[in-house]
Amino acid sequence: MSVAADTIPAKPRRRLPGNVRIKAFAYLLVAPAILLICGLVSATFLTLFVLPTVYAFVYRKEEPAPPSDGGQEPAADIGGDAAEPQGAA
Repeated sequence: MSVAADTIPAKPRRRLPGNVRIKAFAYLLVAPAILLICGLVSATFLTLFVLPTVYAFVYRKEEPAPPSDGGQEPAADIGGDAAEPQGAA
């Protein structure tokens, strides 16, 4: 018993709804893929470079001003009223 090739049913091809081809469907995904990659790159750039720069600019510490009397510290007041404890009279 031999079976002719004409009688074997062909394997059905898988198709998207409405017989949309895969290549046509993939073309629709190009724009969102580009947006996704650009978003990831820009977020990484902002996080690594821009955000630390803005933070350093906003929260920078001011340098202490140099003393105006030539760098000498004032002498401590030794003796007199400062040496007596408060309340002892």
